[in-house]
Amino acid sequence: MEAEILCRRALSMNRDDDLTLKATSALLLDQISRIREEKKIQFWNPLSPQFSLSSPSSYSSSQGRVKEVKDLLIHRMNLARKRRDMRIILMEICKDMLRLDFESELILSYVREAEKNGCDDLKSPSSKVLSRRGPAVTYSTSKPYSYSQCLSSFGSIFADLKRFEEAASYFDRSATSFHVEEHDTFKSGEEFYNAAAMYGEMKMWQESRVRFEKSLSMRPDLTTAYCYLGSINYMLNEHETGLKNFERCFDEGGEVDESGVFHHIRDLMIS
Repeated sequence: MEAEILCRRALSMNRDDDLTLKATSALLLDQISRIREEKKIQFWNPLSPQFSLSSPSSYSSSQGRVKEVKDLLIHRMNLARKRRDMRIILMEICKDMLRLDFESELILSYVREAEKNGCDDLKSPSSKVLSRRGPAVTYSTSKPYSYSQCLSSFGSIFADLKRFEEAASYFDRSATSFHVEEHDTFKSGEEFYNAAAMYGEMKMWQESRVRFEKSLSMRPDLTTAYCYLGSINYMLNEHETGLKNFERCFDEGGEVDESGVFHHIRDLMIS
């Protein structure tokens, strides 16, 4: 409640401050999510300066917030385009747009515009890069947004837009960049995993397998990759190898198979 008051006060004073726009849109997005998840919230009634209790039945309230956030996101994007820093904040804005079911073609048009700038200007051979194992953290002492991270951002957006070929290309480049230029095998392994998933979506089994194996060589903790390798073995009729991969996945704590798909494929190999 207090957060919304502060956000709206700040917004009323300056609609061209990206930090204020970001905070307000994030707050409203959270409220929309809560309404959709059937959790009651308190919200600001713009018609009378007071707070009211909202429930999932308050459909018009939710719809009003969706329109307001959409307007804020479009405003943020237009400001970013004017300031030529669109690429830097592309991920967070487009992710929010995807959550609100913006037309994918509109989002794609913004991504294409950002692609024209590319990532090359963030490539700095002389910069000192620090990385650490643990949570996937990689940062540069000279730039807050690296060449590798830029490539990964494009890959993620294209993946969300289900443009798998372009996503795979960016993840491949990002994985190589993290490994060669930043000497960060932890993050590189993660990016090879992402690339492998994209090739799998395109049913390019050999390409997917090579990248899952590269991922595991750098990140042995990504044990779910063994389940995906087992699935690839099934598609290529390599049942013996597939069963071994599934066994490693299940025994080494791979991601919980809530849908049961991996267990089903393993059972098909056994029968």
